Amino acid sequence: MKRLVIALLLAIGVAWPGLAAAELREIEAVGFVALDPAMPSRRSPRDAAMRSGVAAAVRRVALQELPGFRPEDEAALDEALGGDPMQFASRFRIVEDRGVQPALLGNDPSIETEYVVVVSVYVDVDRVKQRLTDEGLLSASPVGISTQPRVYLVLEGLRSHDEYQAVRSLLIDELRVRSASPVMMERGRAVLEVEADRTPRELLSALLGKAPDHLILTPLEIRGSRVSVRVRFTAPPARLDPGADRQGSSEHARPASRAGPAGRLPIDTPGQNRY
Repeated sequence: MKRLVIALLLAIGVAWPGLAAAELREIEAVGFVALDPAMPSRRSPRDAAMRSGVAAAVRRVALQELPGFRPEDEAALDEALGGDPMQFASRFRIVEDRGVQPALLGNDPSIETEYVVVVSVYVDVDRVKQRLTDEGLLSASPVGISTQPRVYLVLEGLRSHDEYQAVRSLLIDELRVRSASPVMMERGRAVLEVEADRTPRELLSALLGKAPDHLILTPLEIRGSRVSVRVRFTAPPARLDPGADRQGSSEHARPASRAGPAGRLPIDTPGQNRY
């Protein structure tokens, strides 16, 4: 009888204490785990990558609730969210299991492969906001979702981890964007969700203006909030050793190998202009 009464009250829109539904936000994120034979894990690579994807989704929701977040506050945010992202996820599922891929997302150049998945996560926004409030990162008064523009930066023609990392470092370190989170990764291509106080055209202009000489960005298209660029990266020229013999060895320096760090081979990409 009680269930019937509650159902009737909900049907006519009458609030009932304790029955308010949690605010859930669906986020699609890329998760990965480095495959290091020297450091085996108890979790399967698939489970570890899925957990990484859930953590990325939770972090994106947290950033959406922190309009004044600064890159230097990264450590405080990590500490606030803790080590268990599952506590903020109502439900989740793997929408794409990409398996073992050449290393692209991690920061360790000695790692050659990683396990990658794409997950869909329903993040409990109320729980995230409560944690941020408890840790002093969010005001107790509701501020709503940040209206800071989000630009989806499509990187075409990626051949190595160095190219991906060079663009992301340019965004974070030089342009000082709030975040640059990968939302899609596939062979030769990546999409970053960039939160910055710039329109898509302004972001592209800033990228082209700040890119170092060894990072060549070629604009391809601007469509709505989506900016596509082709990426080419050449290693910066090595500095001469001041202590080297200057009496002139006639031997020319060998051209740089196309292999990445630790002998990593470049990632195959589609043919010319197929993107």
